[in-house]
Amino acid sequence: MALKYKLVVANGKYTSQGEEKTRWLNIGAIMTTKKGGLVMKLDAVPTHVIDQQGESTPWDGWIKMFAADDRQEASRQPSQQARTEDRGGMEFDNIPFIDPYKFTSLLV
Repeated sequence: MALKYKLVVANGKYTSQGEEKTRWLNIGAIMTTKKGGLVMKLDAVPTHVIDQQGESTPWDGWIKMFAADDRQEASRQPSQQARTEDRGGMEFDNIPFIDPYKFTSLLV
């Protein structure tokens, strides 16, 4: 599934170079399926948000969707070479795994 949008909620304000900005908290993602549909994955559902001063306020219920930035995501993903080196030079991405739901006779 490809990342399409990041789901975020406003979690207070901060000042950067004299400009007030919103602090965002990532709570999930919207991804595209192989057939072109959309699915949502929530990692967290906030009940309260805490600002920079430590004040807790009830969450207003609004979730914002920001388009996923391919450049930013690519920079976070390690290269194929780095992933192989971390595993002692062994390649594990092509190991076939048995789907337990296809082989119900193996389940006890």
